Amino acid sequence: MRVSRVPDLYNMSRRAAITGDDSYASRIEVLQYLYARNSSPQQAAEALASISLSTPSELAVHLTLTWTTLIIAAREHPSHQAKLADVLASLALLPDAQKNAQGDPVIVHNMRVWADLPTLAWEFNYEWNGFVVPLHHGPERDATIARFVNTNRFAARLMATHLPAFSCFSLFALWTMRAALETPLVHVRPDQSLDAHVPAAAAWIDVLGPQIYEWDEEFEYGSLIGDGGVGGPLWDGKHGFCRERWGLWRERFGGLAGGEEGLSEDVKAVARKAEEKMRDIEMAAV
Repeated sequence: MRVSRVPDLYNMSRRAAITGDDSYASRIEVLQYLYARNSSPQQAAEALASISLSTPSELAVHLTLTWTTLIIAAREHPSHQAKLADVLASLALLPDAQKNAQGDPVIVHNMRVWADLPTLAWEFNYEWNGFVVPLHHGPERDATIARFVNTNRFAARLMATHLPAFSCFSLFALWTMRAALETPLVHVRPDQSLDAHVPAAAAWIDVLGPQIYEWDEEFEYGSLIGDGGVGGPLWDGKHGFCRERWGLWRERFGGLAGGEEGLSEDVKAVARKAEEKMRDIEMAAV
């Protein structure tokens, strides 16, 4: 069993507005070239790295702009997620930026640029922190749900690269599984609708199911670091991943698919498919 320290993802302020920033526009231009197949993910990564490093005194701000650009692109344009994941992976594989002639690496918040992709996880955390589903059905609600599902799928894609820079993203998977599958439907707040969390949880199974089945990991917890791996009302076991918790999730997907009141037929179908995939994964592992 691996014991993991919970990354410092808590008490994050709301995402800053970036739409009026010229640097944001330059990053969008890089992605447009990528989408049009005028550049490769590697070339896009190098271009984004150059933009981010252009003003060393404001490096942390420029990294935030780069991460935000990529996250928003992935959640708004899911058809480009494979390319965007390749861009982030290429960034993580770039030689570390050097701050002097001696070759000392550039460090931001105790993380190396580029191997650790400093503050990327913090920016992803904005997508979970304070997430609420609009109460009234309509286009805004549908778009909010779609963005959340897309963000979860993108995070799972990044974890599927097995690069160390994305290893802490397992906590995002756990948060989504907990919200979707560890709270009885009657206790789910209206603004935390399972219409969002069940498809988001299913996305993790779809992209990363076999790996999640093998995870045996517990997150550290305590008064000073919080308890990111704690279970919902239906789970009182390990503060992390294990086969028993996987089993609960599979059973809950099945229960939701079986007709719990308040869920749409589309969500029930997603839950049913996720349960079937989990069973297939278990059978393949025998």
